Amino acid sequence: DSSILLSLLVNPVYDYSIKEVICEGSWVSIGNQKFDKTGLYTIALKSSLNCDSIIQLELKANSNSSFKLDTIICYQQELNYGNQTFSQTGNYQFLNKNQFDCDSTTDINLLVNSEIYSIDSIRQLNCENDQNGEIIPNILGGQGPYSYRWNTGSHADALKELSFGKYILSITDQHNCTFIKDFHIDQVPCFCFDIKSINGSCLDGGLGIIQIKQKSGRNPIDYYLNGKPYSVLGNEIQNLSPGSYLLEMVDEKNCNFSQTFNPVSYTHLRAHETVL
Repeated sequence: DSSILLSLLVNPVYDYSIKEVICEGSWVSIGNQKFDKTGLYTIALKSSLNCDSIIQLELKANSNSSFKLDTIICYQQELNYGNQTFSQTGNYQFLNKNQFDCDSTTDINLLVNSEIYSIDSIRQLNCENDQNGEIIPNILGGQGPYSYRWNTGSHADALKELSFGKYILSITDQHNCTFIKDFHIDQVPCFCFDIKSINGSCLDGGLGIIQIKQKSGRNPIDYYLNGKPYSVLGNEIQNLSPGSYLLEMVDEKNCNFSQTFNPVSYTHLRAHETVL
């Protein structure tokens, strides 16, 4: 008989489960294999003791995010995106993390609208009660076509037949950028006078006088008495016989003042007459 003494060592077989979450562009290495796609993988390896080793890999590969933003802002405005501020025309890249903590890239194409401004033609009033003022704006910059809105309620590109006052124009361009400007049609001082009629007396030959005192406005340059040019000296019209007179005065802007008056004259008393 013979006997054999066997000393047997049974090494374990390893079985592992692994869960991994990665981002696009990354991978998980097990042995000499790389895994970068979402899936469930069974990987057979040999342990250090040359026994089977089984690994169950549950892999989730999240995508990175990419966006493109084309936008326009108005002159002197800013674009706030994330924690950055952009204020000049150009191409920019904004890097961040998405909801999976993977890379998020935004490519920004920014256009800053040019400044809107106006070169204007304004016709002021000549005389106090005129209603012939005009405001004709010439809008430049921004991006047409433009829409017009005045504080009068008009949507015309110009205002005409205006009296004195303040006029406000709001311009909106194609990109919804706005421009606001105030215009003023100035009030013209009244071309006004105080006219005093002084009746004639025995002392001055019985002829009437008209005294002219200017209250406001430009100085008159032409005088007319009953429709005929008349030269006035010292702001008086003298030696007026009884009757009806129309005095007209005109300034350099053709503003007109007129007034009718009726001076009364007195004849000299004869020696035997008595005034009671």
